[in-house]
Amino acid sequence: MRPRDFGDILAKLPDARQSGNEWISPCPCPGHKTPQKHLTLSDAADKALVTCQGGRHSYQDICEALGFDSLGYSPNGNGAEARIAATYNYADADGKLLYRVVRL
Repeated sequence: MRPRDFGDILAKLPDARQSGNEWISPCPCPGHKTPQKHLTLSDAADKALVTCQGGRHSYQDICEALGFDSLGYSPNGNGAEARIAATYNYADADGKLLYRVVRL
């Protein structure tokens, strides 16, 4: 199962607090041996970026402790991958690609 959004992750971390552009929370994984027993999280629009500041726990450890198989967001929570429905290229007058929009 995946979180629907960043709020789903924060709901599993009731002691999380915002600090600038990121959130700090006690790490949900046991076994820290350093004073930094916290986790930093940031919302990357389609997934949460997480770091155990104790350096002991991997991304997968953190996902499992939170009850998710990934911290990539899935609107229905079931982990279904989005599929590309269309791509739109935008070019300058010389035909040089400026950017691409992908519709899922």
